[in-house]
Amino acid sequence: LYLFPLRVCQIARVRPLTLLFFSHAPIISQILACEYGFLMRGSPQMKLSQEIYDYINYKEGIYKKGVRGVLSVYTDNTRKNKAEEQAALCPAPVDIIIERTKKFLKKCDIITADNPIICKPEIWLSCKERYRKIKETYCLNDERDIIWMKFTEKERHLGVVASGNDVNFQLPSTKCDYNKKNERKREFNTSGILVHAYGKSWNKEFILVFPLCNIPDGLCRGHIERGIGNYLIKNNVPILDYYSHRIQIGLPIISATV
Repeated sequence: LYLFPLRVCQIARVRPLTLLFFSHAPIISQILACEYGFLMRGSPQMKLSQEIYDYINYKEGIYKKGVRGVLSVYTDNTRKNKAEEQAALCPAPVDIIIERTKKFLKKCDIITADNPIICKPEIWLSCKERYRKIKETYCLNDERDIIWMKFTEKERHLGVVASGNDVNFQLPSTKCDYNKKNERKREFNTSGILVHAYGKSWNKEFILVFPLCNIPDGLCRGHIERGIGNYLIKNNVPILDYYSHRIQIGLPIISATV
């Protein structure tokens, strides 16, 4: 016996019900549900275009080893060189990024916020209650079902496309901190390392947050994160941490239902 949340009338903003039913879901399904947002939903599977699935599945140049490719000490400068290439391009205006992100979500039939701009986002770092409020407001199955984006301070380059309830402005103080570990985990993420490596800093005046209502059956926030990142790049939006949204180990390939 398992308890699974089921979306009921998402568009009408009705809260999810909890149904009790028999299931023999394997352990791996539960792991994916926790890590990537997979949920068992009762609505029919939505038919998405092949274009959308191509964006979701595209992961050429994927890097699965954390900060590998960021620094020369890892003998692979691919991510660092790509960030340099992206930084040399003209940054896309924030309103264009919002418009193109909403366009992709609309293609997926995903409802999101009318205005995704969150001002003074540093409060998110000390107040996890913000995520719960977004979950309740948009009837999300999980408070991690959001896409968020942060920018560099002066040029407003899009730094990273991310998902989950972990908005942050990590930034090393010196190059010596790049490989610093805290309880066996790297203290600084790749986007922070890349931004610092080019003498930039994070813009803490605002971030963009897109709640993901009614995610289509068979997809999860990880798929949407990858799809949005790829869609923005394809549509002339430079992203400094170019590979971040593609690095999702275990995220399965999805076939189009057309």
